[in-house]
Amino acid sequence: MAKTEIFGMPSNFQALEYEANFKGPLVVLKGLTPNDFHLVATHEDENALLNLTGSAQKLQVDLTTFPNRINGEASFFSKDGQNCLFCTFSGVSTEKPEDQEFQDAFVHVVFTGGTGRFKNATGSGIVEADLFAHKGFSQGTIKATVFVPYE
Repeated sequence: MAKTEIFGMPSNFQALEYEANFKGPLVVLKGLTPNDFHLVATHEDENALLNLTGSAQKLQVDLTTFPNRINGEASFFSKDGQNCLFCTFSGVSTEKPEDQEFQDAFVHVVFTGGTGRFKNATGSGIVEADLFAHKGFSQGTIKATVFVPYE
């Protein structure tokens, strides 16, 4: 595999594209206040790039701002559990239109390391998601570039 040269990136790292279309349960946890609550989600996509087919997220939503602020952290992992990619994220969710079943969410993801082949990984990406909080379900797409050290 040819090395990708990117300004500011050490030459011993390679750039990998990561994309997945995740779907799965979304659970609303007890809120800190009526305007600040936590959600947890687990998702799967058997066709995800980099063989990271599962994810788990913890989100905090602040309803005192418009659009609502979303912050959290997530892990993307391989089916065998040998490789895991960690990230933090922040973004916004829009108000749910009355004629729409879901609330849109848009977040920026920053990778903060991992395990296995993603140890010391960095990178960033975006997530666009649909939150069906009243149904306990969410779905979304992540598109990102992950920088991993050459072995």
